[in-house]
Amino acid sequence: MINRKQVVYKTELYKLYKRKDTWIFLTVILVPILYSVGIASGSEIVSYSGNGNITAINFISAMFQMAQSMFIFNIILVAITSRTLGTEIEDKSLRIYLNKVGDRKKIYIEKVKALSVYAGVISVLLVVVGLFCYYFIMNDKTPIVNGALYDERISIEIIQIITIYLFWVITIFIIMMLSIKYRLVVCLGIYMIGYIGMNLLSYTKVFKYFSPLYYINTFTMMEKVVWTQVLIGAIYFSIIAVFTTYFGIREFRNKDI
Repeated sequence: MINRKQVVYKTELYKLYKRKDTWIFLTVILVPILYSVGIASGSEIVSYSGNGNITAINFISAMFQMAQSMFIFNIILVAITSRTLGTEIEDKSLRIYLNKVGDRKKIYIEKVKALSVYAGVISVLLVVVGLFCYYFIMNDKTPIVNGALYDERISIEIIQIITIYLFWVITIFIIMMLSIKYRLVVCLGIYMIGYIGMNLLSYTKVFKYFSPLYYINTFTMMEKVVWTQVLIGAIYFSIIAVFTTYFGIREFRNKDI
């Protein structure tokens, strides 16, 4: 007997694969490519201001942070997520899907899961391309590269990479919930205003713990792993995931389609 959840999940992955807009997010791999080419060629446009040589994992971590700081990639992800459910509700194409599956909760969860896997695949590709750029474009062409895979900072750098991925996943959770009620343009507006608000909040003394950007900034600036901070960050992201999933499913169940 075929597991219906697996069918829905695979269907959602296939739909993401067939959509043209999901391929746009792949342009994130241009970040390490362009940066490494600029460094290797001695371009004045691209510069490195760190202290000491960089390892492969250090370079990859820096590329994740750079990609996250480029707001355009967050906007692309918002658009992809909003269209995954919101557009299907808007054009009524979800009706056929609902007749076949029936369980709205299942559809919602599998859509979120598929998008999270999609973000994971993009992250893995960013790691692979980063390694390629480090060893085949930058290595032996600039003194800032020492050719090592990692050093004593590997734990911090891996946490930084995972944090950026989790930020993308949380973006998916939030926008999926919003897309049930609001159209793409409104979702983009809410996200941009929210992002600016969270960025300002991350610099306050009292409310900074409520901002996901605070944890990104904290982990980026860490000189050594502070596991209490990591635990607080993990709890924070988990609460947002549970909160948005609960209200997203409730809104989806009550939605007149």
